[in-house]
Amino acid sequence: MSKRVDPAPTSVYVRDVERRIERILPAEATGTERRIREQIRFAAHLASHREDAKWADLIESAITDLEKSFDETATVELADRIEDTLEPIGEAARSYTVHYIGHAHIDMNWLWDYPETVDTTYRAFDTMLDLMDEFPSFRFSQSQASTYAMMKEHAPDLYERIKERIDAGTWEVTANTWVEADKNMPTEESHARHLLYTNDFIREEFDLASDDVRVDFEPDTFGHPQTIPKLLTEADVDYYYLGRSGGEPPAELPPDAYQGVYDNFPELFWWESSDGSRVLVFNTGDLWYNGHVDPSNVTNVLDFEDESGLQDYLVTYGVGNHGGGPTREDIRTILEMDEWPIFPETTPATLHEFFETVEAESEGLPTVTEELNFFFRGCYSSQNLVKRANRRAENRLATAEAAAVIADQETDSEYPAERLKEAWRTTLFHQFHDILPGAGIHETYDHALGEHQEVETTGSMVLGRSLEDIATGFDFYQEDAPADAYEDGVPLFVFNPTGHRETSRVETVVFDYPDEWDFENVVIRDADGNDHPIQVTLTRNDVEEGGLAGVLPEPSRLTHDAVFGPDFVKLAFTARDVPAFGYEIYWLHEDPTTTTDGVSVTDAEDVAILENERYRVEVDVSAGSVRSLYDTELGREFVPENEHFGLLSVETEAPHGMSAWIRGQVIETEALNSGWKAQVIENGPGEGAVRCTRSYGETDLSVTIRLAAGTHTVDWTVDADWRDFGGDEAGVPVLKAGFPTAVDEPTFTYDVPFGSEEREATGLDVPAVRWADVSGNDGAGVVVSNDTTYGHAGDGNELSLTLLRGSYYPDPVPEVGKRRFQFSIRTHGEDFSTADATRHGFAFHRSLEVTQLIGSIDDDARREKEYVAVESNCVSIPSIKAAEREDGVIVRLEETGGMACETTLRTAWPVESATETDVLERPVDDPETVADEVKVSLEPNEVKTLLLTFE
Repeated sequence: MSKRVDPAPTSVYVRDVERRIERILPAEATGTERRIREQIRFAAHLASHREDAKWADLIESAITDLEKSFDETATVELADRIEDTLEPIGEAARSYTVHYIGHAHIDMNWLWDYPETVDTTYRAFDTMLDLMDEFPSFRFSQSQASTYAMMKEHAPDLYERIKERIDAGTWEVTANTWVEADKNMPTEESHARHLLYTNDFIREEFDLASDDVRVDFEPDTFGHPQTIPKLLTEADVDYYYLGRSGGEPPAELPPDAYQGVYDNFPELFWWESSDGSRVLVFNTGDLWYNGHVDPSNVTNVLDFEDESGLQDYLVTYGVGNHGGGPTREDIRTILEMDEWPIFPETTPATLHEFFETVEAESEGLPTVTEELNFFFRGCYSSQNLVKRANRRAENRLATAEAAAVIADQETDSEYPAERLKEAWRTTLFHQFHDILPGAGIHETYDHALGEHQEVETTGSMVLGRSLEDIATGFDFYQEDAPADAYEDGVPLFVFNPTGHRETSRVETVVFDYPDEWDFENVVIRDADGNDHPIQVTLTRNDVEEGGLAGVLPEPSRLTHDAVFGPDFVKLAFTARDVPAFGYEIYWLHEDPTTTTDGVSVTDAEDVAILENERYRVEVDVSAGSVRSLYDTELGREFVPENEHFGLLSVETEAPHGMSAWIRGQVIETEALNSGWKAQVIENGPGEGAVRCTRSYGETDLSVTIRLAAGTHTVDWTVDADWRDFGGDEAGVPVLKAGFPTAVDEPTFTYDVPFGSEEREATGLDVPAVRWADVSGNDGAGVVVSNDTTYGHAGDGNELSLTLLRGSYYPDPVPEVGKRRFQFSIRTHGEDFSTADATRHGFAFHRSLEVTQLIGSIDDDARREKEYVAVESNCVSIPSIKAAEREDGVIVRLEETGGMACETTLRTAWPVESATETDVLERPVDDPETVADEVKVSLEPNEVKTLLLTFE
C-alpha cells in the first residue's frame, strides 16, 4: 500500500511571517486586508516550499511596508504596492490552480424525517438555481439520482429549471448511484442496480450518456471494499471521490478511540481491483466536503504538489448534511481570489474538469490494491430491524425476478418490470450511508420499515403469482379437481432460486389434506419415488388464542385460523437436490408401512444429542450452546475442548459519543454460559431441535438449535425480547454469538460484494455480506451465514457475530422488543473454497420456496425441471431478470473461487443468441448464435453479464 506522504513541518520562517502578519491583520480580516494577508501568507509558504531565498527578501520588504504603512485599515494603494513588490513570485503562484466544486451534501433521513429531506433538497436546489442566475460562472455539482427523482415528483417546475441548467453545462450531474449508499453491506446485485437504475434515469431524464457521468461521488460513505473498481469501470465510471477511506489509528491511541477517522491513504491515487480494473481516486483530506471557501487553506495545494507532483488541487465546498450548498460569499470569495496576482488561480469548476486535468498527468501516482476500510465499526450491527429488512428485500426481489422470468417464458404471464424496478429503487434508497448503517433517528426507521413492507409486498406477490403461473402452465394441474383429489396425497411445488442444485430444510403450512390422516404415518415422496421423513412443527390444536404458549406463531395469521379458519398443519422436511432455478414436485402422503431414516434425539439431564447422517451435535442445556459438533463424514470434532459453539455473551461498551457509529471500549463481558433451561421441541425423525431459554437483566432470550435430516448444516434461531437500554451512564449493551473452532493457525475470510476478503484477526468488527469463514492451516473449518447482522470479528480461533447493539444516539431506543436472528453453520474439510462458501450463502439467503398445489397431478407430469443452471461449482448466478434496454433475459455470472474457469450455462429454452453486456446491459460483443447451452470463460473473480434471446 502507498502511504500518504506527510508534508514537512511548516518552517520556522513561515511561522515567523504568519505571526508578524497576525499582529496586524487577524485571521478574520476581510476585503483589502484579507487580500494583503493571504497573498503574503501564500508567498511565504511558496518560498519555503521551493526554498527560494530571493523570494524571502521580497516577502520581508512587503511585510516591512505593511508594518510601516498600516494605520487602522489597509488601503487599496498599500495592497497594490505590496503586490508590485511580490510581482516576481506571481508567475509561480499562478502556476497552481485550485478547482472549487460547489456541492450540497444532502443526508437522506439522517437527523430528520423524509418530508424534511424532500424539503431540504427543494430549498437547496432552488437556491443553487438562483445563484446561477446571479453568477454566470458559478458551477454546481450534485450526486444521488433520488434527489432528482424527488424534485420530478414534488417540484416539477423546479425540475425543469434544473434540466435547463444541465443542458447549459452549469449544473453537473455526479450521480452514479441512487443514493450515496453504504458500500460494505449491500449485495453485489444491489451495487449493480444502483449503477443500472441511476444510469437509466439520467439517460432518460437528462439525455446524458454514461460517459458523460464518469465519477462516483461518495464523500461520506463509511468504507469501500476492494472490488468496487471492477464494478465501476463496467459502467464507464473512471473517477471516485471519497472522504472516508479508513486506515489504522496511530499507535499511541487505542483502536476503539474513534474508529475509522485515521486516513493512511494518499489524496490522489489509482485504486485497483484484483482483476486489474482501476479508478482514479480523490481522497478529500483535511478540508472535507462541507464548509465554506477559505483563502487560508489554499496553501494545501503545495502539500498536494509534494505528495502527487501535481499543481491542480480540488476543494469541495458548500453547506452540507442538511443541504444548503454554496453561499454568495463563497462564490464572491472564489472570484475575488482569482484576481489576486500573488495567488493560485481559483476557479468554479466541475469534478470532471478536475479529474480529466489530473488524469492527463497521472503517470507517477501511487496505486492502492486493498480495501479502503474500516470506518465506524458499530454500523455493521446497529439498528437490527433495518438490516434484516434490507437482506429480505434484496433476496426476495432477486428470487421474484427469477421466478417472473421463468413464468414469462413458460406461460403467457407478463414480466412486471416497472413494479420490480420501483421496489428495487426503494430498497436502494434505504441503503443510504446513514440509514442502513443504523445512524439515523427513530423516525428514519419508521419510514424505512414502512417502505420495506411495500417492497416485501411487491416481491412476495410477484413471486407467489409467478410460481402459480408456472404450476398452472403445466398439463398436470387440475384446478377443478374433485373433492377426493388428495386421496393419494398432497402435491407440494418446491422452487430453487439459485444456480445449483440445492438440498435444505423447508417449512410450510398445509391447509387442505385428507381428514383421516394420522401425521405419525405421513411421509414426503420426492421426484424419484423415495420417501423421507417429515416433522410436524405446529397444528391447529397447538395454537391457543393469543399465540402458542404466549408466542405468536409464524405466520401470525395462524392464530386467527385456529379459531375461524380452515384446518392446517405446519410441517418441515428436507427437499433434496432440487434443480437449479427449477422445481421439484414432492408428494405428501400417508403410508404406515414406510420406515425412513432421519434425525435421532437423545435427551439426557445435562445434554441433548441430535444426530443425522452428517453430524452429531451435543447441546449443553445449561449453557444454551453446543459443546460438541462432530462431523462424521470428516471424522472430526469442530468445537475445542472445554469451549462452547454458538455461546451468547453480552459486552458492555463504556459510554461514548456517536454510539450508533462507534464500537466503544469494552469494559465488561458476561458469557451467558449458565442458567439456561432447555426443552426438546422436535424429537425426529424429520428434524431434532432443542430450545434453551433464560433471562439477562430485563431481557428474555431463547436459543433454538436445529438439525434436519439429510442436510449439511446446523441451524440456530436466537430470539430476544430486548429490554436492556444503553445510555450515558449504562454504556452500550451488545449481544454477541461466538463460534470457537478447533483449527490451527486460523485464517478469516469474509464475503464482500462481488468477491471475498481475507482479514487479520484483530477482535474488531468487520463487515461481511452473506458469509464468513474460519479455516485452519489444513483447510478445514466452519462457514457461518446469518440473516441480519453484518458485524463479524475474528479473534484467536473464534469467529463471532455482533447481533445487536443498544446504542443511544441518535436514536435513544433503537433496539426494544422482539428481535430474531437466524444463522446456519456448515463445517468443511480441506477441499472447501470461497466458491463453496458463496453457494452456502446463496442457499441460506435465497432459500427454497414451497407452494401447495391445489388439485391433482397426472401420472405423466414432469416431477422436476431445471430452467437455468451452470455446470461449474465455482460460478454463481446472482441475478436472472428481464433486460431493461431491449427484449431478452439478463443472466449475471460471477466466478467465486478465485480461479479462471470455463463453464456451460444451460437453459430450458432454445437460445437464439447470447451477447455479453456490461453491468448497464449494453453489448460489449456481437451476439453469438448458440443452441440451448452457452460456453462461458471467466477470469478469477470476474463478473460477466449475458443477454439471452430465445427462439
